[in-house]
Amino acid sequence: METLLTVQQICDQLQVSDQTVRRWIKGRQLPAMNLGGKAGYRVKWTDLEAFLKRREALARVGPVRTDPPQNVEDVQWHRPGDTEHLDADPKAAA
Repeated sequence: METLLTVQQICDQLQVSDQTVRRWIKGRQLPAMNLGGKAGYRVKWTDLEAFLKRREALARVGPVRTDPPQNVEDVQWHRPGDTEHLDADPKAAA
């Protein structure tokens, strides 16, 4: 039988607030089952592990730029399958 964790157990393990864990659950980032009433949510151990691995992978990538380039010339366009740009020296193209 798979281990089920309470919100409080996750809070204690990760040293985050219960509001943070509930936000992850309500945002569907962390799968959980609601047992209802005072029992509250339960999270499978394997789901928590997968959630933490996804967060770790995102942290390694770093922040994603959401602001558009100021000038369309600043965008480097490539056709699908084009790999020449991977070997090119970006300073030489300028």
